[in-house]
Amino acid sequence: MRFSVQRLIAAFAASCGLAVTTAVAGPPAGFTTVTLAAGLNQPVAHAYSPDGRLFIAEKSGRIFVQPALEGSARTLFLDLRTQVNAYGERGLTGLALDPNFATTGRLYLLYTREPNPQTPDGSSPSTAEIARVTTSIADVNAADPATLVVVAEGSVVDNCCHAVGALRFDGQGRLLASFGDANALNYRAQAIDEPTGKIIRIDPTTGFGVPGNPYYDALHPAAVRSRVLARGLRNPFRFQPDPVTGDVWVGDVGQGAWEELDRIPAVAATPAVDLNFGWPCYEGGSGVPLVYPGALAEPSTFNACQTTFTPAEGGSGLGSAPSSVAYSHDDLSTGAAIVGGPVYRGLLYPAGYRGTVFVADYAVDRFQYLLPGGGLIDFGTNGGWGNPVDIIAAPSGNLSYAAIGIGEIRQIVWLGGNSVPVVSASANTTSGAVPLIVQFQATVHDADPADIPTLLWNFGDGSPTVASANATHTYSAPGSYTATFVANDGHPGGRVAKTIPINVGNTAPTVSISSPQTTFAVGDTI
Repeated sequence: MRFSVQRLIAAFAASCGLAVTTAVAGPPAGFTTVTLAAGLNQPVAHAYSPDGRLFIAEKSGRIFVQPALEGSARTLFLDLRTQVNAYGERGLTGLALDPNFATTGRLYLLYTREPNPQTPDGSSPSTAEIARVTTSIADVNAADPATLVVVAEGSVVDNCCHAVGALRFDGQGRLLASFGDANALNYRAQAIDEPTGKIIRIDPTTGFGVPGNPYYDALHPAAVRSRVLARGLRNPFRFQPDPVTGDVWVGDVGQGAWEELDRIPAVAATPAVDLNFGWPCYEGGSGVPLVYPGALAEPSTFNACQTTFTPAEGGSGLGSAPSSVAYSHDDLSTGAAIVGGPVYRGLLYPAGYRGTVFVADYAVDRFQYLLPGGGLIDFGTNGGWGNPVDIIAAPSGNLSYAAIGIGEIRQIVWLGGNSVPVVSASANTTSGAVPLIVQFQATVHDADPADIPTLLWNFGDGSPTVASANATHTYSAPGSYTATFVANDGHPGGRVAKTIPINVGNTAPTVSISSPQTTFAVGDTI
């Protein structure tokens, strides 16, 4: 595997939850990002209910729900940390609401199961699970833990990475899930009798495969091969069905040289080829599958790939489907971890964006979009996005994404000619003993003379909100809280939020560095 120094730096920073950004960053002209939820710990997936509530999954296994009403505090919907193994890239990474959620109250989850509760989040082999849980009858903002049931099992992951991916419903109410190759350069992603390196499509009630899957066996609908929709994927961490065409767009994170955006067609003329994306025998190439050099170098993989390689490539197989577009990740500026997003079908963005596929790259904090029949085009500039890991279409008509690097859920909003309020917020103290009295202050400037933004402080402890720029609040119980100030000018994209973490019952330590007292310049050897 080939790595550049830049990519190693990006991978290390990303693994530590640090954003890798450039000096100039952000959305393109006319767009802005609006923060809907902040103060989260590694948010990896999110979904909206029909009544506007926002459900958020954290990698550790917690799920929160945030009411649509401005100023309402989010609450813990379900805590599965004792059941979720979050070692490395494992964890709770998939979240989807039943298409009939308003009547069923069902949520679907994709995670790696904790094998050893006595040593949580350890590196022992873990099994992927698709589970279903139902909202409590007594409280619509809480799950009923007794209803949690495993619908289907996925890959067995015996190392850190490429474990579980996304959960999505298609337009016919079928549930799709993605599984990585378990970070192993072998033939498992090609084998149709195990879910590793696959996207599966199942009945959400039974967990069985559905008719129309390429290897569906009506006599054995619960068999792995009956569930498989597409194979030969390395790490299809995020994908999205197109509600108009039925195609599924997949961001497949690459190995030595490439990141792929693949299209699973709604109708496959030759499923054995059209639904096989080649890994570990092929990788990369826009429109033309390229033989993966690593497969040629490894004897066991090379021998196995002979049944996939075409006769022209020295094999006896049918080859694989090409990616729709691929980009090299040798250069830090291009990326190293693609995040597949939706086809934009909303009406809020300018017409040129409609019908385009949006993707991001987590490692270099980048957004792009794919023109039909064309290539990827930058959407704004690298940095400032917060390291996107999950992109969906929000009911508002905006794109919504989880920014894991800064612990936020954001929407991308087209401003038109509106000026966004400029906001700052501060507190005289952010930690201390109970009771903790905090004086909050905020300033707001709106360049549009006719706009008078509404102001709101939410203290994060369930107490009433205060509609003013300055407020004093007493925290009477120990804990960690997130105070949020919101200014909203009433226009699309005119909502700006600033957050302040408050730790009650604990005083933050003071840190000073006494040695070494050496000055240095960039490039000096220390």
